[in-house]
Parts: sequence; structure tokens; C-alpha cells
Amino acid sequence: MKTICFFLLAIVIAAGCTKTRVVTTRITIRDTVATIDTPVEMPFKNTIARKMLVDTAEVFTDGPWEQGNVFYSSENGMVSKLGAIFPVNGTYRVSLWDYEADTLLASANVICTDSTQLAYTAIVPVNITADKKYMLTNNTNGNPYYSYQLKSGYALDYPYSVANITILDFYYTAGTDAVIPAIAADSRLINSDIVFRVK
Repeated sequence: MKTICFFLLAIVIAAGCTKTRVVTTRITIRDTVATIDTPVEMPFKNTIARKMLVDTAEVFTDGPWEQGNVFYSSENGMVSKLGAIFPVNGTYRVSLWDYEADTLLASANVICTDSTQLAYTAIVPVNITADKKYMLTNNTNGNPYYSYQLKSGYALDYPYSVANITILDFYYTAGTDAVIPAIAADSRLINSDIVFRVK
């Protein structure tokens, strides 16, 4: 019996004295620059969809008009597309202006094929400076067009902000020329849009 106990004690001691090999893994962390992809903004589309500024879209058949909204961004960014929605299929000119300098920055022919959806056309990207006034216009070509407004007929509650874009006023001018509209009518929201991304 003593022999068995001694033998078992020797096994336990031997097991306790066994060396454990520790494996160390070395991890090298290199400096990296993380890029965050900021989402695109379609401010006029979102304003229309949310019905927070407007609650109805009426179809008018007068014109032709060059019509648009003045806006600014709270952040520097870039406009990469111009868009439009019309009740009649066709090609419509949409223009982006430096409102303060009365300068055309970009223009695109937008092909509208669905009276329920905004269509977009890519442009050479235009840099937008924070707090600077710009204007987005379209020409109705004498075709029927949407006018987004309030059923009550009251003026829209400008200024109105959606994400980084603040919309200020609505203007229009008769004709088909690409000009900055001069007649104020703050009861409407344009039926065009931009695709904007913060830089």
C-alpha cells in the first residue's frame, strides 16, 4: 500500500513539474487613415417626400417659366447630379447658379420618363461653399409642371432646412432662356433637385 501511495505521489509531482510552453503571438499595428463615406443628400426630394414643408402638388399648364429656389449648405460639399420631375415625359433643362455672382455653374438636360419619380443627370461635380447662396432652376418648356405648396394657399415657412441644405426663397421668370429668375413667389417649392455630398 505504501508503494502504491508513493508511486501515485511521484506521478502527481511529475505532472506538476511539467513545463508549459507559452506561445506568444506578436501583432504589429500599422497606422492607417480611415475614410468615412458621407451619404449623399437629395434635399428637395426629401422635403417633398416628408411633406413637412409642403402638403400638395398641383399641376399648372401656364408658362413657359424659368423657376427655382435659392439655397445654401451648412457644410462645404459637392453637387454631382441635377434632377427634375414633371407630369409630362420629356427633356428639361436644370441649372445650378452662383446666386450672389449671377453665374451659371452647371446645366444638364434631365430626361423625365416617370411622372412619379425624380430623374437625375450627372454633371461635372461643382464645389459648394458653406453659407454661400446658390440657386437651382428648371425650365418648364411650356409643358405642365408640378408646383409644391400648401393646400391652404399660405406662403411656405422659409427658411427650411433638410440635413445640410437650407432652402430660402422661390423665384420665377417668363420665357425659355437660362437666366436667374427675378420674380419672388415664396409660396412654392421647385420640382427639381440636386445630389449633394459633404466634402
